[in-house]
Amino acid sequence: MIKVCHFSSVHILHDPRVLYRECMSLASHGYDVSLVIQADKAEVMNGVKIVPLRKTKSRLRRMFLLSWSAFFKAMAVKADIYHFHDPELIPHGLLMRLLGKKVVFDVHENVHQQIRDKDWLPMRNLVAVCYRLFDRLASKAFYLVLAEHSYEAYYAQYKADAITVYNYPDISFFKSYINTRRYDLPDNEIFYSGGVFYNRGFDVIMKALAILKKRGFTFFFHCAGKYTNEYMQDLQAQPAYQEVKDRVKFYGYLPLTEGYAIAKRCKIGLAILRPVENYKRSYSTKNFEYMAIGLPTVTSNFELYTRIYDKYSCGLCVDPVNETELADAMERILTDKELAKVFSETGVKVSEATFNWDTEFLKITDLYTRILKKS
Repeated sequence: MIKVCHFSSVHILHDPRVLYRECMSLASHGYDVSLVIQADKAEVMNGVKIVPLRKTKSRLRRMFLLSWSAFFKAMAVKADIYHFHDPELIPHGLLMRLLGKKVVFDVHENVHQQIRDKDWLPMRNLVAVCYRLFDRLASKAFYLVLAEHSYEAYYAQYKADAITVYNYPDISFFKSYINTRRYDLPDNEIFYSGGVFYNRGFDVIMKALAILKKRGFTFFFHCAGKYTNEYMQDLQAQPAYQEVKDRVKFYGYLPLTEGYAIAKRCKIGLAILRPVENYKRSYSTKNFEYMAIGLPTVTSNFELYTRIYDKYSCGLCVDPVNETELADAMERILTDKELAKVFSETGVKVSEATFNWDTEFLKITDLYTRILKKS
């Protein structure tokens, strides 16, 4: 049996890509899988052996202490293949390579571009250049699994050994949350899953909800995602939030099972991203998750989404900084039952046929087979 160790110092235990898609899929296909990650206890989840790291909210402690704990616990697994998920673990991955281990780096984000998009970061262009040099070294040392096609050109210039594995949903997991008759639900409930911060358009969402309220709509907005107290204070201070606060609930982080139990009774899923460069080039996982459960979506009118939504009638694309356009799109879905039915049924069909994890997962097992053949 092939022994694989995934490890992360950043991600939470219930990370959809790391635990539910990659690790659990590997375990179900006969791999001996360990996952070193921040968790409360050692346990086995659907065949995946959880090796817990002590949880921390301190970024410095995580980077300089927890990362080394992850390294040593991963090495103790004595795996045939090591698969890590965080840029801060690149030095530890390089050490593993020096020790003769086979190492895969799962690139979840375009970190170089993310750094350039962080207006608050001092000397961000210099930091981005420094990271790029570090990333170039990593691309020579590891096998790479890229979560987005937009990263391909970046790593191609380094002639990296890379494959792209899209973060499409596991259809079998989402089947129990499918509802293609949402238009008949008695209440106008709206859903969002993901991080809560400025670039996810929450000021625009609050303004759009306030417009719906002025138009006489009753609704309730469910938001399942992590937020900082600082951002939440800023959001709650805005007049639009004050107008709709009795119709909004921020749950904080919820496991996928709990979040999508709420989504099952909703009529609309929101995926409103501001037009920063990284978002314009990279798919948001939630779009495909909404599709998988038949949840009509309103998303940003970036080209990568308009290509999909023009071809497949699953939702509407809007200007992500125009609250009136967002309110109009939500109103259209809430009032046009035939349109909502088409969006819902098409989303499920397209997800099952095209945007699903099964075909993507095979790329990982093919990579592992190729790596082991090089022994």
